[in-house]
Amino acid sequence: MEQSARKSYRNIVSSTVVFGGAQVMNMLINLVRGKIVVQILGAAGIGISTLFHNAADLIQQYSLLGIHTASVRNVSQAHDEATSAVLSHTIRLVRRLILCSALFGLLSTLALSVVLTRYYFADDAYLPFVLLMSVAVLFNILAAGEYSLLQGMRRYKHIALCSTIPPLCGLLCGVPIYWFFGTAGIVPAMIVLSVVYYAATRMMTRRSVPTPDTSVRITWREMWQQGRGILQLGIVLTCAAILGTLTTFATAAYIKLTGSDADLGLYTSANAITLQYVTLVFNAMAANYYPQLAQAISKGMRQAHRLVNQEMEIVLLVMAPVSMLIILTAPLLILLLLRSDMLVIQTIVRYMGVALFLRGICFSVDYLSLSKGDKRYFFWVEGVWSNVKTLAVLCIFYSVYGLDGLGYGTLASALIDVVTCLSLNRWRFGFRPSRSSIVLGLRMLLFTTTCFLCSFIPNPTWAYTLMTLLTLLCIFYSYRQLDRRIDIRQLWADRRKRRRSKNT
Repeated sequence: MEQSARKSYRNIVSSTVVFGGAQVMNMLINLVRGKIVVQILGAAGIGISTLFHNAADLIQQYSLLGIHTASVRNVSQAHDEATSAVLSHTIRLVRRLILCSALFGLLSTLALSVVLTRYYFADDAYLPFVLLMSVAVLFNILAAGEYSLLQGMRRYKHIALCSTIPPLCGLLCGVPIYWFFGTAGIVPAMIVLSVVYYAATRMMTRRSVPTPDTSVRITWREMWQQGRGILQLGIVLTCAAILGTLTTFATAAYIKLTGSDADLGLYTSANAITLQYVTLVFNAMAANYYPQLAQAISKGMRQAHRLVNQEMEIVLLVMAPVSMLIILTAPLLILLLLRSDMLVIQTIVRYMGVALFLRGICFSVDYLSLSKGDKRYFFWVEGVWSNVKTLAVLCIFYSVYGLDGLGYGTLASALIDVVTCLSLNRWRFGFRPSRSSIVLGLRMLLFTTTCFLCSFIPNPTWAYTLMTLLTLLCIFYSYRQLDRRIDIRQLWADRRKRRRSKNT
């Protein structure tokens, strides 16, 4: 394998490992913190805390308008410029936009404080805490802007370190505040967490992001003209996120109205089990892939298509074993994370496991429209079509097949996603999967579907024996394929040499 391709594969894998490790650490810290906070605040205190965090998240979402995500593309492309003047100017522009968003979030919280206390919290005694919450909103938005700069500069080690700060700070700082002040410490803990998070991200950007030239000023008119593209893409991203939220609510409402609360609870539980795996993997991969793809697009679509194929191969090699492990351990996961009377959802979980692999096929390709800044395509395909199709398919399958139909619908929706994703991206961006990606995808699909079909064998001993053997074989095959692409032994040898040279 040529050296440039091996370097690209290594970059993908190394960033995924770094971000994946950070995600796992965050899950463990949040688990410990959640157990302690429940003991301190109790059920009522947890409910109040949820209200405050949901209100703050909502205000931050509409105040940011997706600027923190949309700006990653601009920073990444400016980072590739030969001179630092373009990057410096882009950094100042993004920070100016984020500052406006932060001030808007602060003022919005203050303006809505009376409405929130009367109609959301239903108690005027919470008014001082809602007013104080505006400070947390301000610093959280500022921190999101600094985080976007780090992501655009592809400082993934710094990003991974910053992502562990909120849960760690919540454990070390938030828990003592809850201990001394009880529910009255919820908002102060939010403020401390937001300030520490902003200070940490700001410190990281000072180390890795060049200091902008303060002699060059950006007027309000220039900010609007030059930042209009970021704002437009950010608004599209926000609208797509809102459509996704509405789809989730509509699906839940349909299940509740035409079925039962029990079915809704079982479907939500099955989603929670499977989504935590896909979120862990996809978030770890997207953090470095998105800005890297934006940079590749600025150099030409041929290089971008090559990167998409490389990312697709790594995703397939990771997602196939993950999906098979979900299929194999579905009953065990339900017993560990839920209750024994919920074992009826193991069929749904297994169908969702196959659907996760199919979504992995679309993962790398779906970022083409976002990285290219194609607002119309992203809104109509990723926003409107994807959500309307998901809602329609799930509702139809649930009305016909009942609870298990939600699993069938999830798999059918994923199959439609694969067909539309590959077809539309070929038409819009000229993307075609490489021969190696197609061959690898078919092999991993064969592993996954065979394991899934084995789960229906009536004899449990034969079923789990075959599923276990297939999963182990898939893990071994994935390791061999990764080794062929990144040369794992040589990679470890190089790292050992670097460590020795640093110690000497």
